[in-house]
Amino acid sequence: MAEKKKPAGYIVPSKRRKIYKAFHKDERKINDIMEEFGVTYWQVYRIISGNTKIDGSPRTDKGKSRKSVDANGKVITAKWTMDDFTSMDEFQLFVLMDSLSELANEYHKMDVVEKVKLIREIERIQTAIYKRQLKDSIRRPDAEVISRIIKHFQPEASDQDVIKIYKEISEIYLRERTGVR
Repeated sequence: MAEKKKPAGYIVPSKRRKIYKAFHKDERKINDIMEEFGVTYWQVYRIISGNTKIDGSPRTDKGKSRKSVDANGKVITAKWTMDDFTSMDEFQLFVLMDSLSELANEYHKMDVVEKVKLIREIERIQTAIYKRQLKDSIRRPDAEVISRIIKHFQPEASDQDVIKIYKEISEIYLRERTGVR
């Protein structure tokens, strides 16, 4: 039976432990460790920074949730979850407004061109969300046409006004059509 081939650049666990000890306990430099053990800079770096397991045992953290940790080692908890929202549009609007509140601290440091780009991008995102909400609430392929007709006769009407007017007219139409008063 053929022996399992080790990947190129494989370092046995005992050698990894020696490299880790040489750097952290004996306080030797990476270049000295590279020469002594015949490994590359990045192999040493991965071992001493903890990116490579020191021993050869299988990982014990598979299938477990890895929590985000800040620089002080404190677990970062989310300000909100997806369960807090009833629709994707509501979530997107919230994230947009949350991002804006965080950007407000940095806004005064931006130059004028960046500010204009930011405002245009925010307006584009908001418009796309409102258009999608309008189509969802009217639920017709010609929702944009209906919206434009209403705004033609009432130019000051907002998207919420358009939805309200559409629902009122739809109810009147259905009552007249079915004969229910």
